Amino acid sequence: MNFRVFTALAITCIGMQVLAQDEPATVPDSQTRIRFEDESIQWVPYSVSVLTKSELESTYRRDLEHIESVVPGLIVDRMNRTPRGAAIAIRGVGSSQPSKAFDPAVAVNIDGVYVGTHTNRLQVLFDFDSIEVVRSPHTFEANPNVGGSINLERSRPTGELDIDVRASVGIDKRREMDAVLNFPIVDSLNAKIGVFWKDRGGDYVKNVYADRDENTEDYYLFSTMLSWDFRDLFKLTYTFDTEESEETSPALLNISAPTDLLCSTTANDTFPNCRRGVGNPELDSLNRTAQNYSNDAGFDADHHTLKVEFDAMGHAFTSITGYRDTNDFMDLDMDASNADFYHLSQDQSYDQFSQEITAYRELNDKLSYSAGFYYMDTSYDIFQQEFHILKQLGDAGYSEGHAAGEIQELRSEQKSKLYSGFAHVEYVLNDQWIADLGVRGTEVERDFKHSPSRIRLGDSLSPLRTLIKGSKNSKELLFSGGISYKVDEAAMIYARVSEGFLPGGFDENAMSAFSGQAYGSETSLTAELGLKSDWWDDRLRVNLVFYETKIDDKVERSDAYASEGVIESTLDNIADVDINGWELELKSTPLENLFVELSYAHTNSNYTKYLTEDLANPGGSVDLSYLSPERAPGNNLYVGAHYSFPFALGQIKTYAGYRLLKDYQTYPLLPEGEVNNWASVDLSISYHWEEWVFRLFSNNVKNKEFIQNIQGISQTAILPVEGSRNVPILNTFTEYNQPRYTGLEIIYRPDF
Repeated sequence: MNFRVFTALAITCIGMQVLAQDEPATVPDSQTRIRFEDESIQWVPYSVSVLTKSELESTYRRDLEHIESVVPGLIVDRMNRTPRGAAIAIRGVGSSQPSKAFDPAVAVNIDGVYVGTHTNRLQVLFDFDSIEVVRSPHTFEANPNVGGSINLERSRPTGELDIDVRASVGIDKRREMDAVLNFPIVDSLNAKIGVFWKDRGGDYVKNVYADRDENTEDYYLFSTMLSWDFRDLFKLTYTFDTEESEETSPALLNISAPTDLLCSTTANDTFPNCRRGVGNPELDSLNRTAQNYSNDAGFDADHHTLKVEFDAMGHAFTSITGYRDTNDFMDLDMDASNADFYHLSQDQSYDQFSQEITAYRELNDKLSYSAGFYYMDTSYDIFQQEFHILKQLGDAGYSEGHAAGEIQELRSEQKSKLYSGFAHVEYVLNDQWIADLGVRGTEVERDFKHSPSRIRLGDSLSPLRTLIKGSKNSKELLFSGGISYKVDEAAMIYARVSEGFLPGGFDENAMSAFSGQAYGSETSLTAELGLKSDWWDDRLRVNLVFYETKIDDKVERSDAYASEGVIESTLDNIADVDINGWELELKSTPLENLFVELSYAHTNSNYTKYLTEDLANPGGSVDLSYLSPERAPGNNLYVGAHYSFPFALGQIKTYAGYRLLKDYQTYPLLPEGEVNNWASVDLSISYHWEEWVFRLFSNNVKNKEFIQNIQGISQTAILPVEGSRNVPILNTFTEYNQPRYTGLEIIYRPDF
């Protein structure tokens, strides 16, 4: 498709209309339930953004990554190390550990139930009533986080007979379809059934060695919901979801430099893809790869959620019970080349049960409070096999050589229990001043059992190394307090201080009792000063906030001496980070049927401490605080415009969006991980006629490409290094963002 023609068509359609209109509409308001009751986001003293269902459907937004930058400072990157994984950061606070043992820095909650790992956080935006993004920790949050939370709420059954069907087709062999059926059962008992299916063809990445498409996905979701409103006594909602995904993990591009170990010890005819970084990746193209090993991946999961709301003793009670059962597998070609240097296979299971009970009450016109209890029980089990790497390292003289075909095996499991209680009080001082104070106490108990790698030689196994066992208790008492001042009926100023934390744990890739030791908790402290205001007869909304966040005892991976002359990779609390910046949200309806929005975030993020062991001088340290923390772009901008007008028997709606990321680091230890400047344009034009919607869309119209999720694999991540004070990178690989995607969407909503 000629995208200049597409753009010209949209502009021409807008130009056909008379822009001067009478009485333009006001900026639509959004509701938040951050304090367990529906409130306007303009009158809660928190940095919170809400995307409603109508906003999500105003253009083509189908995955969580499509709201990146729409919310100030929000980054959502795909992850190649876990199925449907996402590395999410808010205000430069994020995490990208694929480990089931590592709690995400930004919490994702679906209907109030926490998604406890990085797997399957790349949610399909299917039948969600709203997406709420809270941009700092708070004591209402039931689960660990240091950077805030993303809360997704599904729409409840309507109680009417109605159906909503959407289907889309696009380039790169991609197809999607979903349907939602609402229907009543008996009086006050209603139901909803939803089905979503996606075939992401992956045709945009070609494997020239294996002659196959990469980045494919066949994803299926079935959801059913029952709601029962019983005589104003209680509301009960039960949701069951089952998901299946058969996919290939994102294709890896080899960007190894000649100094990387696997390049320096092999001839170019056996390892032809050694390059000098992102400027010249394997095969000189971001659209071609030569990895020879399978990169199949997938998962299946069942989720149960029971929500009960009722009033008793003057309190509004809410109980949320959640159960998540997930199994996933992955094959990964870790050398990203056509040579058998290093690949792995991994099978994992994860179970999670949680129970939350909260109570809210207004004691009088001035005083209200909420309190609650939260319990979560999780367990995971991992079995991993690593192939080929021992022989290659042995041939290179870096470890004991072994026969070809040998396998390293790793087994790891962890059980975790979390107990948490909170109380929050709000007091109205007068007509203008309101103060609030909250406290949350949390204890996490973890039991770890881990069998480091052992080697398979033919049909026999080498002796099993010592079983590593450990227990870790993490306790934190967190505070959140704020004060707000109502300037007038259209403006509020607020100040807030809040704390967050991630519990300590264990490294599931530990190779000895030394690297299997527990690391401690991370903590964060955020202070912010904000303004929320409406102007121009409520046709212009301007929200501004200044903030500073300090992260103490941040967990980072580094190399350290485990014993005399032996170096291993470890996880430990070796860094502190200081982040400050400001954010602007602007929404306006300057003309009838024209809606304009802008989000901007400016971030300064620096390590104030990052000390690793000096391998050349045992007992000394190396200061890495000059590095840039990951996923903290200096500038993050989004500008979007929606315009609609009547045409023929229906209505035309147009959308244009622009996103910009600048000074963006994906992996601090590799300079190749920096994205200096990335910008994209999204466009759509739709025709709404009676029960039908026909939409032509194109995301990332200019097909801008940037490297993301760069990783450098060293020997210490696979085997201990003996007799060396220099640990070179084995190889370096990456993936890149989603390219241009253009297609046609059809929506059918019959009126029964």
